Amino acid sequence: MTPKGIAKLADDWWTARKNRLVAKHEMDELEKIERALKSKLIDTLKAAAISSIGGKQVKAELKLKKRPAVENWSELYAHIKKTGDFDLLQKRLTDSAVEARWEDKQDIPGVYAMEVDDLAYSEIKT
Repeated sequence: MTPKGIAKLADDWWTARKNRLVAKHEMDELEKIERALKSKLIDTLKAAAISSIGGKQVKAELKLKKRPAVENWSELYAHIKKTGDFDLLQKRLTDSAVEARWEDKQDIPGVYAMEVDDLAYSEIKT
């Protein structure tokens, strides 16, 4: 590929990235509106002592849902160590926590610095 072709590829990547970020912002805003409307609908149904309601597009029914919540992390960690039930936790490192320890020159057993390709960029203002 020619330098001109590579430069166009960089510009195409940048345009796609900017478009994605705009779309993500729009999606985030729509999600906020959706959550607020859902919360208001739940509160309104409860206040009216109604368990379901039908509109022109949807029937909404108030349901109780069980969601896990930890009240004692020490007990949970002790259980996991004893039973090996590590599937109770998500298997993902917190990048910022690891990077902070690396900055303090701390070694974390079982963790290594995997090198990945990335791009540094600066937008050219026209």
